[in-house]
Amino acid sequence: MSTLEVGERVLTATDGELLLDVLLAQGVPVAHSCRAGSCHACLLQCQAGSVADPAPELLSAVQYQAGWRLACQCRVHGDARLALFDPQHDAIPAEVTALQWRGEVLCLQLHPARGVRYQAGQHIQLYVAGVARPYSFAAPPDGQGRLWLHINCAKPGAMSSALHSVTLGQTVHVGLVHGGALGYLPELADKPLWLISAGTGLAPLYAVLQAAHRAQHGAPIHLWQVSPAGECYWQTELDALAQQWSNFTWQSLARPDWPATLADMRLESRQVHALVCGSDNFIQAVSRRLFLAGLPRRQLHVEAFLTRSLSE
Repeated sequence: MSTLEVGERVLTATDGELLLDVLLAQGVPVAHSCRAGSCHACLLQCQAGSVADPAPELLSAVQYQAGWRLACQCRVHGDARLALFDPQHDAIPAEVTALQWRGEVLCLQLHPARGVRYQAGQHIQLYVAGVARPYSFAAPPDGQGRLWLHINCAKPGAMSSALHSVTLGQTVHVGLVHGGALGYLPELADKPLWLISAGTGLAPLYAVLQAAHRAQHGAPIHLWQVSPAGECYWQTELDALAQQWSNFTWQSLARPDWPATLADMRLESRQVHALVCGSDNFIQAVSRRLFLAGLPRRQLHVEAFLTRSLSE
C-alpha cells in the first residue's frame, strides 16, 4: 500500500489505482469533469514523491516541471504528497463585468486581474463556487483585457446552478489557458472556410471569425449555426459582421431542418477548409457528409463538446 498526503489528510491506496478515483472514493473534493485529460479541471500538484503519468504531453513543459499533474490520467506509484489546485491561490481573479442571458445561453464578460494569453480556439478554465469547467474564448480580449465566454445553461448541473447565481461585479476565477482543435491557423489564410456549429459551439468559431476579419481574410466564409428551433443567441453580432464584411455570410437553422441542408452540401472548391464544433453525434454526421462530398480529411478541423454526468 502507498500513502498519499493531501493537505492534512493521509490516504492509503494500491499502486496502479487511478488517482482521481482514489481521491473521490476517500472524500477528497477534487474538481473534475471530462476524465479524458481535456478539461484540466482535476489539476493537482505533486510536491514530493511521484505518481505514474502516461500522458505528460497534456500539460505544458513549464507546468509539468512545476509538479502539476492531471488526476484523471495519473496512477498511484508509491508514496506522494499532493496539493489540490486552489483557485483562490493558483488562479487569476476575474470580475464579472457583463451578464447577458440570451435564452438559456449566458454570455459572460470577465475582466481578469492580469492579462491572459489568448489565441482563437483556445479554452480557459473557469472556477465558480468550487466548480471548474473549461470554456472556449468567444472573442479576443478587448482593449482593457476583458474577455467573453458563451455558456449553455439549459441542462442541470453544478456549473449551470452556480452561474444562475452569479451577479454583476462578483469575483470568479480563471485558470489555465490550453489549446483547442479550432483556430485561425496559417494554412487557412485565403482559403474558403465553412464554419459549422451547434449551440454554443458557435463561440470558438466566432473567435475564428474575428481573427480572420482582423487578418483581412480574402476568401469567402460561410457559417451554419444549428439550434433547436432555429434561433441564434448571437444573431445581432453576426448580422453586424455580415453587413460590414462582404466575404462573410451566415444562416441559422432549426435542428429538424439541418439533415436536409447537410445532405445538399456540395463543395464549390477543393480548397475549402471546414471547422466544426458541436456534440460527438453532430460532428460525426457532418464529417461523414463532408467526406462523401470530397473534402480531404486534412481540411476538416473538429472539436466536440465535453460531456459529463449531471451530478458532476
